[in-house]
Amino acid sequence: MQPEPRPKRHYWLVAILILVVLVGLGVYTFMLLKPEFEVSIDYPSTLTQGQRGELKVTVRNKGDKAGSYELEVGIDDNVWRVKVWVPAGSENVLKYPIVATAVGPLKVRAGDKVGQIWVNPALPPTPPGGMMTMVGAVGTPVSWQSLENLSGSGKAPEKR
Repeated sequence: MQPEPRPKRHYWLVAILILVVLVGLGVYTFMLLKPEFEVSIDYPSTLTQGQRGELKVTVRNKGDKAGSYELEVGIDDNVWRVKVWVPAGSENVLKYPIVATAVGPLKVRAGDKVGQIWVNPALPPTPPGGMMTMVGAVGTPVSWQSLENLSGSGKAPEKR
């Protein structure tokens, strides 16, 4: 009695097909999909001396693959280098505090984006009662009576 012939099994063919598909997906994922980063900044246009503000840096990944982006952020002479991980189709927002200490322009930058904040001088505080005191010298004699008449009710002074 002869043994019955076994059906031919092509396991090796199935294994090769699975291997080709996996290699193809790997090449597609690692070679064709890429992150595409975009940087934007948001900051106040003016601050008053002593006032606090905030520099917001948004790193957006418009690509099809997650990735990290090396970013350089600067506020005047202070510079930070950060590596930001951003998933595909998402964004990360970084916030940096600003304290306006000197009057004049304050430069801000992130990546290739550059901006300027104008710092205005702080006004002196108003004394209690809301009145300002003036200090200085007067070059000509002052008639205090005429000043009282000017600051009165607007009527002509009465004769005495």
